[in-house]
Amino acid sequence: MDKNRKLARTWLINSSRADFEDIIYKSKITPRQQKIIEFRILKNFEITKIANLLNLSEETIQRDIKNSYNLISSALIKYKLI
Repeated sequence: MDKNRKLARTWLINSSRADFEDIIYKSKITPRQQKIIEFRILKNFEITKIANLLNLSEETIQRDIKNSYNLISSALIKYKLI
């Protein structure tokens, strides 16, 4: 995992719910990406479970997570949160 994506993931895991929601909004990820990140971070769901719940392929889930972390990382840097 890329350094910035790892920082974004760690930041999300350790953030308060309010901070989590704020950075999700600021990062401008899509509603689908938001749902995937919530399942992955807040509910700790496995990729397979998320894919089944959303009727998407595991590859799509992994791509959306990667793209989301990139956008979240950029927002964290922009707003000087990391």
